[in-house]
This record gives sequence, structure tokens and C-alpha cells, in this order.
Amino acid sequence: SQYSGYVARAAKNDQTPTFPTMPVTTATYGDSSFTVSGSVSSKLSVSFMTDNPNVAIIDDKNVQILNAGEVNISLYQKGAYRGGAYHFPVVSKSQKLIVLPKTATINVSNAEVENGMPLPEFTYTAEGLLDGDVIGDNVRYTVDGVPTEEIKCLWTPGDYLLRIIDANLNPNYAFTINPGVLSVKNTLVPSLSYTLEGGQMVITYTGVLQKSTDGGVTWLDVAPVGRELIFVSEMTEVKECYRAIVDFEPRVSSIEE
Repeated sequence: SQYSGYVARAAKNDQTPTFPTMPVTTATYGDSSFTVSGSVSSKLSVSFMTDNPNVAIIDDKNVQILNAGEVNISLYQKGAYRGGAYHFPVVSKSQKLIVLPKTATINVSNAEVENGMPLPEFTYTAEGLLDGDVIGDNVRYTVDGVPTEEIKCLWTPGDYLLRIIDANLNPNYAFTINPGVLSVKNTLVPSLSYTLEGGQMVITYTGVLQKSTDGGVTWLDVAPVGRELIFVSEMTEVKECYRAIVDFEPRVSSIEE
């Protein structure tokens, strides 16, 4: 043949994508997968891709939702020969999928503690979570708005609002958080004992330590409230009287958020 040794050149064609509106454009975390469809003018097989696989991935034509967030989904054809012609790669205009957080509820459990004692371990129950999910990796609490890691103990009896800090909660959920109540019970029993050591009086006490220098007519607090605390007083010529009391003014028991 007079054309032997020559390479035949195939025609080159652009492709036109068709990507119909997806059946789902707004979903909720936990929703089932859905199917997308589309084609190109060359009739070649097409694929689909996402720009945020943390939110959704596509297996064949099935869109699987993984997390709340936003993702853009596109149809593409990588280019191929068909019917004696080469068809250039093509990517369609993307469509956005918005995945909303799932609603869930956290109920903070009520708790009790004796005044002056370390805070107990707080607990909660959760409703609306998918199997295997947790509300967060590092659940933290506040007592009347103060983070518990900043509180050693509470002395004043009464009811305190107990909440969960929502900063580190699972972003796949929109939580409604119902606070609990921490009830501080006044169980502190006053006591006082002392020893004399080298011109000093060493007082061991529980409750609030008070001192009088007028024979018990007036009393002033001289040491903080505590359980089994030690107070050292220098002996003076002035007659000093000491007592330990528990005289707390309870908080109002009704709590307003």
C-alpha cells in the first residue's frame, strides 16, 4: 500500500457533559447514601468526584455522607478513543451538597457533694447519637460558669448550675444541652484542738476559725474555712480566745439560667 509506514491520525473531539441536578442537595449527617447520574456526548463512561472527601465520598455513582459540612460534586470523563476519534477529558460544572449537623440532646446528670470536699465525677446521658458516636473527645464541665478544673471545692451550701462546655463537642451534631444541678450539702462539723509548741499555739480545726480578744464579746474570722486545717498563733500578753464554727449562709436553691 502506498500508505504503509504512516500512522493514521484520529480525529479529536471535545466532549459535552450532562450532569442533571442531584436528587439531594441538602442532607443531614446520618442520612443514607444517594445516587447521582450523568453522561457525556461521546457516550463514554463517566465518573464522579468530590472536593472534600471528609464530608462525602462517591463509590461508583453512590454518594456516601461521612460528616457534616459542604462538598462540591462534579462529573468527569478522563478522555479516551471511541469510534475512530479521540475525545478530550472533560469536567462538568460542580454541584454543592450541604450536610447539616444531626440534632441530639445532652442531659447533664444532677450531682451532690459535701461542702469542702473535692468535686465528684460528673456524668451525662445523650439522645440521638448514631451507633459508635460520642458527644466529644474531651468533655468538660462548668459550675455556675466556672470551669471545674479551676475549682478545688465549694464551701457554701446550695444549688449550682452544672453545664457542659460545648467548645469541644462533636461537630456532626447540633446539641441541645440540658444543664444539671450540683447540690452542695453542709456536712462540715466544727472542731478545734491545740498544742503549745515553743511559744506558739498550733490549732487544728475544721469549720471557720474565729478569734476574740474581749472575752468572747466579739469574734472575727482569722483563718479560712476548711477541713482539718492548721493555724499557728504567736502567744501574746493579750488574752486570746479561739473557736471553730460552721455558719454559712446558704445560696438560694432556685436556679435561673
